[in-house]
Amino acid sequence: ISLSFGLGGSVLAVIFALPLVSLAVRYQGKFATLADRIPYFIHSLPGIVVGLTLVFFAVRYAFVLYQTVPLLLIGYAMLFLPMAQSAIRAALVQVSRQLEEVALSLGKNALSVFMRITLPLIAPGVGAGLALVFLQIMKELTATLLLRPSGVDTLATKVWELTDNAQYAASAPYAAALILISGLPVYLLTMRSFTRSSKREKVFDG
Repeated sequence: ISLSFGLGGSVLAVIFALPLVSLAVRYQGKFATLADRIPYFIHSLPGIVVGLTLVFFAVRYAFVLYQTVPLLLIGYAMLFLPMAQSAIRAALVQVSRQLEEVALSLGKNALSVFMRITLPLIAPGVGAGLALVFLQIMKELTATLLLRPSGVDTLATKVWELTDNAQYAASAPYAAALILISGLPVYLLTMRSFTRSSKREKVFDG
């Protein structure tokens, strides 16, 4: 369950981040800047505030979403969207806009250019964004406690429940699983950074 929530939330965050970053980097303007910065404001809020806001919205206006997985994933995306934005932006600013302009001049539409040219070039940034958001979702607790479906536990909530009842030995396997699973994106990001550094050193040595 934790893995599915982590993957689902990170994918949703990246889907939201891609158009926001593209607007901010390629088109700019007041609207693009505002849309790009709002997620950072939400990220600065405690998870319990975001969780309570979504609970209020669901109960008042969309009860069918109350205590459902889609609402939980939306909460994750709202909380950790800036992490995906930062990683994707770092990759997108390195992509020459001339490549996109040339493709557009050949009769391709904007969506086709993005999918066939831009997206493959920023794939490392997208992957880094996925890993960062996944890592945060795996250990998120407060919003998860408020938004999770009834009877559904994640590794983080299970550790919290058991330790809250002083059942430390029982919580140990869940904590160990959380460390192992969360360590995977850290390992991938670390190896990626190490590989880049090694390539730079070889270029300078050469």
